[in-house]
Amino acid sequence: MLAGALLSIAAVVLWSLPDGPTEPRGPVTVFGPLLLATGWLAWRYHEPVAKRSVRMAVAIYVFGSVAMTGMGLVERFGPDPEAAAPARVATGAAVGKVGVATQAPPASALSEATRDRVARAVEHRTEREQQLAEQAAEKTEEIEIHTHGSYLDTVTLRGHQFPEKAANDAGFAIVLVAMFLLGTWFVRSGVMQEPARHLPFFRKLALYGLPIGIGLGLLAGAIARSHDPGERYDGWIVASGLRQLGNLPACLGYLGLVVTILYGRSPWNRIRVLAPAGRMALTNYLMQSVICMPVFYGFGLGQWGMPRSRQVLFVVVVFAAQVAFSHWWLARFRYGPMEWLWRGFTYRQVPALRLSRPIGDGVGRAV
Repeated sequence: MLAGALLSIAAVVLWSLPDGPTEPRGPVTVFGPLLLATGWLAWRYHEPVAKRSVRMAVAIYVFGSVAMTGMGLVERFGPDPEAAAPARVATGAAVGKVGVATQAPPASALSEATRDRVARAVEHRTEREQQLAEQAAEKTEEIEIHTHGSYLDTVTLRGHQFPEKAANDAGFAIVLVAMFLLGTWFVRSGVMQEPARHLPFFRKLALYGLPIGIGLGLLAGAIARSHDPGERYDGWIVASGLRQLGNLPACLGYLGLVVTILYGRSPWNRIRVLAPAGRMALTNYLMQSVICMPVFYGFGLGQWGMPRSRQVLFVVVVFAAQVAFSHWWLARFRYGPMEWLWRGFTYRQVPALRLSRPIGDGVGRAV
């Protein structure tokens, strides 16, 4: 709350200074009130102890999503740093460093504050042009390697991309912490151990989670479905924040819907045929990479860039085969192969794998 109050005061000060820096205005404007609200909620709703993990999970997830949405709104509707420059800089820019820099008005005609804004605008535009050119070149190289390159070329490209990708994915680790906390609550509360006793809870998840989650997703899609790097007026960041914000209620809604169907008496409960694939989720996940590499990459069939319609058909065929394989495997073994290895690594002991008799011949027992 203290940090939020200080940032909120700083935001008022920055917006009050006509010649002050424009870059920090957005972050302090968003994070000040957000931290203040989060602190108050944490102080007001910290009991009971048993629900702290689920509240912390939701708070972490919602905080990041709302922050992204807020930053997008400030960027979309706030002052543009480039617009602070004189018209000849803002509207007469040509592609390239020299074309932009040479159109600035004479320095004698500008105040010192205006000259600083002009310099920042020119620098920002130049950096954006360079970034767009670099990204276009990188995209062309990546498509060429994935379509026609060898296995070694692909691995080398991924190795060069890994440091940047790891840095970009670091923020996603915060979301993962939230999801692990949420999963912890679902297990420790007993909801997942005895779902039949908690069907009203799962029905509420479906009733409220799906409309909210799908609604936010549709709203995000209506705002923006594509993005040009460096473009601040296409609403992409706002759409990304709303989409992420809707992912959690949608996920919980689908969970509630599946559990409700499984324990219902309607014909829809036949979706339990997918259960073996879920029990072998790690195996199937890794198997998809093993299947897709020789299909899509240049060192295999070279189907990189397959049309979306064919992708849907490909996914249906592959997943149907995985469901069938999962049924066959679990009729003979207690765990999927990777699940067995992971379980042994986790508990530091070799778990029983093979069943004494296949499930189809009776009730199998582990040996």
